[in-house]
Amino acid sequence: MVKTPKILLLIESSRAYEQGMLTGIANYSRLHGPWMFYRNIPAVSGGQKITLAQVKKLDTDGIIVREQDITEKLLTLHQPTIISPYSKPFDGLSNIVTNDTAISQMAVKHFANRGFKNFAFFNLDKRFYWAINRCQAFVAAAQNIAETINVFEYPNAPGTEHKKLIIDWITSLPKPVAVMAANDDLSYSLFEATRTAQINVPESVAILGVGNDEIVCGLHWPPLSSIALNTQEAGYTAAELLDKMIRTGKNETTQITVEPLRVISRHSTDILAIEDEDVAQALRFIRQHARDLIQVDDVVDAVPLSRRQLYNRFQETLGRSIYQEIRRVRMNHAAAMLVETNLSISEIAHSLGFTDLKNISRCFSHEKQMTMLAYRKKYGKRQVTHR
Repeated sequence: MVKTPKILLLIESSRAYEQGMLTGIANYSRLHGPWMFYRNIPAVSGGQKITLAQVKKLDTDGIIVREQDITEKLLTLHQPTIISPYSKPFDGLSNIVTNDTAISQMAVKHFANRGFKNFAFFNLDKRFYWAINRCQAFVAAAQNIAETINVFEYPNAPGTEHKKLIIDWITSLPKPVAVMAANDDLSYSLFEATRTAQINVPESVAILGVGNDEIVCGLHWPPLSSIALNTQEAGYTAAELLDKMIRTGKNETTQITVEPLRVISRHSTDILAIEDEDVAQALRFIRQHARDLIQVDDVVDAVPLSRRQLYNRFQETLGRSIYQEIRRVRMNHAAAMLVETNLSISEIAHSLGFTDLKNISRCFSHEKQMTMLAYRKKYGKRQVTHR
């Protein structure tokens, strides 16, 4: 009789990051298990944290843990263990880490496509390696295109009034400014500061977080933009690795990387920071008609400039042509429908005014460097991950 693996799963489920990992782990168990999971749920356990003595009694076969106070003690059990760290990766163990360079590069690209020249990074706690990595990568990615780059200075003294420091900082920044927050909770803290200081979001300050926690991002107005992370895939991969370690009895020191999927654009970055009013008007026209099969002449007719004048200003301001911007915006719209809806590719093509699937397929592949089917497979919401 095959023994059912018993897994200690110390991952809370109140945030989108952890929820995604748990979903991926559950998917693996459903396909390759079943596994028996043990979890310490505060509502059930009376708010008490699990102890090492309790873990020993469970006689588990493996552990997946989001770093917490008991983590170091769990390592004394010498069981197959995978850690999702907060402070820093654990040496000699398998860690689930985020690709912070790719995350920050995606943020900078998002802001650059909206014409921002002033960039800033916001974080309140320097204990977390991922926040420091994101800050460094953000500055590196923005330095060649930004006129100004600012980073929030951590308070040195204990008991410092954080809210006042945040308000003073955000007030002092040159406007309009694009601010990346280290995660969604911090993006909301920053938004609260702008509201207190009566600074308009996104007109003066555009805010982008990380994690796409839909409750945090959507509970207040304006809803906050965020970078979605492929935590489900990471959870699945972690479970797959743990299964291997349990079966072979060998420790692994594999780094499981959580990759960014895409920017979920909401109201907090829904702005074009373009000083040239004619170019800004043309860009608004293109975005407003993203579903329509518009041509360059339609854009030219929407502004008081000649075709040549508008073409030159587009190149000077954005570094791309009017046609390239039309294609970029429309294919971004197609990409969103691929990920967020169950519409077929032909239905998406029809909704965007394409009468020939070859045309939209060619445009999409040119813009995204992959086919529409491949894009949906890679970034779409999946109930089960197949290997």
